[in-house]
Amino acid sequence: MSRFVLIFITVPQAYTKLKIFKRIEVWILLVLGAAGLVFVLLSRQEELGARDPGERGTRGEDPQRTVPPPADVRDSAFQAGGQLEVKGVRVNRTGREYLTEVGFSFDNQSEEPLQTFEEAKLITASGKHLPAFFLAFTGAPPELPAGQKSDATVRFRLGSEDIIGELSLDIGGQRQQIKSARSFDPEAIASRDSKSFDSTEW
Repeated sequence: MSRFVLIFITVPQAYTKLKIFKRIEVWILLVLGAAGLVFVLLSRQEELGARDPGERGTRGEDPQRTVPPPADVRDSAFQAGGQLEVKGVRVNRTGREYLTEVGFSFDNQSEEPLQTFEEAKLITASGKHLPAFFLAFTGAPPELPAGQKSDATVRFRLGSEDIIGELSLDIGGQRQQIKSARSFDPEAIASRDSKSFDSTEW
């Protein structure tokens, strides 16, 4: 008898706990949350692509790092001297979009930090001024400390019409060429692939 009473009391309690899943609002929120998570994961995968670790110009290396390109491209043929020095360029292609990373050093001689989110832009052959691009999950955009020289990386979204001609990086009014006027075939980089460049001749 006592076992029957225990079951009789326990079942309604369990039923009450499960009743929340009978509400349509709960299921709508769960579906929307799952859809949002899938969208974020797919977007990140599309941005990062997939490259085999340790292989330059192929799949596996994380393009979302916040440091300049690796040491093998730092002693490059880019123009040296001045406040702004370009260290290396890497182009990651996703479909028709070319996420272009530029590693550089900058001697900030002002008394205020320089915000790359506001001051960095890429100037194309057609005269377009493309703003720097930052992803929310990679942290805050790099800041160039006042009164010192520091390294940073900025990223820009380019279309195929932008990548073919001359490109120049502008940081706070200081400008350096990162690509010469030499014509570049956008199809030279396969979709979801990338290439690194250590000079302006590409």
